[in-house]
Amino acid sequence: MKQGAFSLVELLIVISLIGILAGLSYPVYTRHIAHVNQHRATLILLEAANELEEQHSLFGTYKNTSVQALLAQSNQQLPYQFDLSVNDNRFMLKAIPNEAQESLNQCGILWLNSTETTSVTCQGAK
Repeated sequence: MKQGAFSLVELLIVISLIGILAGLSYPVYTRHIAHVNQHRATLILLEAANELEEQHSLFGTYKNTSVQALLAQSNQQLPYQFDLSVNDNRFMLKAIPNEAQESLNQCGILWLNSTETTSVTCQGAK
């Protein structure tokens, strides 16, 4: 006997398989997004440190810099709060994850200072 349609049992099996695959892949996807956001925040910190070092080499100070605009724009794009504290001879950059990012994040607070401008350090790593 030829059938031209799917039976209800076949349809339920396919729907349950799709649900199982979606349930297994969602945690992997959210961890991947958190890792990408952490990487992007690291790149923003390194870019800001590069601009601060350029500012210091040209004008002899870290103050009065355009990095605040870069960090303010990044605050809106990523689930991190960027913070810059400067004086004439030193700076400290931080990327503090929001609650949702922090629960998925492996690193905690990312920070970079004027003595370690080549790498970003994790504070409160899990």
